[in-house]
Amino acid sequence: MEPEVGAKQVTTSATRFWLSSEGIVYNQNLVEGTVEEAHLVEGLAALRELTNGQRAVLLADGGSMTAATREARAYMAGPQGRESIGAMVVVAHSPVARVIMSFFARFTKPPYPTHVCGTVEDARAWARGQLARLHADVASAPRP
Repeated sequence: MEPEVGAKQVTTSATRFWLSSEGIVYNQNLVEGTVEEAHLVEGLAALRELTNGQRAVLLADGGSMTAATREARAYMAGPQGRESIGAMVVVAHSPVARVIMSFFARFTKPPYPTHVCGTVEDARAWARGQLARLHADVASAPRP
């Protein structure tokens, strides 16, 4: 996964985010191995900066990630994740990774729709549907 030319980007010590022209935020992990809570604290702050505080439809490449600590999973499933993420799809490049990531998604029960795909193309298609849903939810929400 590579950003489009001119895409708005932000990079932290653990991840690189970019916003596509269609509104999907791509996430490429820069950490090999286990993702820690500190990585996510920094990452969600960068995500909010990239999206001007709007909830994102996030397409994450799970290729280099082998695990996430319990604290990291709880952080993503908590209020910080809910405020930053409208939906998330993870690309798991092997069948074993798909099973593990699907298990964790079910076990942690994030407060936003999640999905695991084997290809970027499948993940992008799912993310587009979630982007349309998120925009429809925002459009139909009562105004203060």
